[in-house]
Amino acid sequence: MSSKFTYLKAAEAAEQIQNGQTVAFSGFTPAGAPKDVPKAIAARAVALHAAGTVYRVGVVTGASTGKSLDGSLARAEAILFRTPYQNDPDLRKSINEGRTRFFDMHLSTLPQAVRYGFLGKVNWAVVEACEVSESGEITLTSSVGAAPTFCRVADKIIVELKSYAQYQPAHEAQLLNELRGTGIHLGYLINFGRERVEYKRLVF
Repeated sequence: MSSKFTYLKAAEAAEQIQNGQTVAFSGFTPAGAPKDVPKAIAARAVALHAAGTVYRVGVVTGASTGKSLDGSLARAEAILFRTPYQNDPDLRKSINEGRTRFFDMHLSTLPQAVRYGFLGKVNWAVVEACEVSESGEITLTSSVGAAPTFCRVADKIIVELKSYAQYQPAHEAQLLNELRGTGIHLGYLINFGRERVEYKRLVF
């Protein structure tokens, strides 16, 4: 990638997102949804709340996500509003107790609502990708959803890059954690960062 891009750790990326801003995350269910940046936003919210500072962001996605996004942000009391859909128990509890505003909408109408500005200004798009070209073309990982719309309308884009020369122990741990959380027993690690696609099968 070209040096025109700024490389940040997840915590540094989270520092860029300010209280009250709207963040649109890629993904359609947990597939293709960022994992590290949402957890870093949640950690930032916990630290700011402990210091007596309000910190909550609007969350828009293509569909439901997972524990690393909706779950971590809900537990950190970091969600100002959420749309269009969710299925996380921690977020559901926050919504039902009136701590998080939620409005349901059909997933097929979301991209148009975002393009027309019905949801207000989108400050950030945070997308999971396996590659960014020198010209800035983003190759998403395992789902597309509303990510192209988010990237077109957002003021700024944070790309959570998921491409490695070889598997790391953390990758297996993350997959096993996702299997444990979803009740699914079989998962595949797929690495597109090599000359030939590499995969590993894990059973939980």
